[in-house]
Amino acid sequence: MCFSAIWFVQLLVWLVILCGIIAILRILVPWILGMLGWAPAAPLFQIINIIIAVIVIVWLIWLIYDLVTCIGISGPGLMRRG
Repeated sequence: MCFSAIWFVQLLVWLVILCGIIAILRILVPWILGMLGWAPAAPLFQIINIIIAVIVIVWLIWLIYDLVTCIGISGPGLMRRG
C-alpha cells in the first residue's frame, strides 16, 4: 500500500518536521557560533547552508526513487514489463 491516505499524511508530517528542523538549525547555528566568538565566519554559515541543502536533496532523491519503485511493484507502472 504505497499510495494510501495514511501514507500521504505521514509524508506531509515528515516534510513539515524536516522544514522545522532546517529552520531551527539555520537560526541556532549562527547564534551559537557567534556566542563562541566565531562571528566573522560568514563562509562557515554558507558551508552549513550547503550541507543542509545537500542532506535535503539526497533525501528527496531517495524519496523519488522509493516512489518510482513503489509504482513499478504495485501495478502496471513504469518498471513493469509484460
